[in-house]
Amino acid sequence: MGGNAQEVVSSIPAPDREFAARIVDQSDTAYEVDLLSIDGFTYLPANLGHADVAIDFGRIRAVDFYMQGDTELAVVSFADGSEKRFYLDPKTVLYARSKWGNLRLTCRDVKSIAFKEKN
Repeated sequence: MGGNAQEVVSSIPAPDREFAARIVDQSDTAYEVDLLSIDGFTYLPANLGHADVAIDFGRIRAVDFYMQGDTELAVVSFADGSEKRFYLDPKTVLYARSKWGNLRLTCRDVKSIAFKEKN
């Protein structure tokens, strides 16, 4: 969705909770954002084995993304210090707001997300 697309992101879904993060895309461009969500939900949809998993943003410290064929590996670092590998659809769309405008990125375009601690 990023790159050459000229579609205007005039609005983003209102998230069910507010999270701020630093997103780095595959071109190493960094975005400081808030109102981060996936279609307004603050859960990362993933797969673990045969199970569908919804990972609560509130439990995540950081996520690193790696394309692997038709799927994407998400290495999730949790707030409790643990780490787990999940798989997700690389077409999953993230929405967020920066100080200069709204963002829309597919997970395939994201290299990492580092969540900011809530004050």
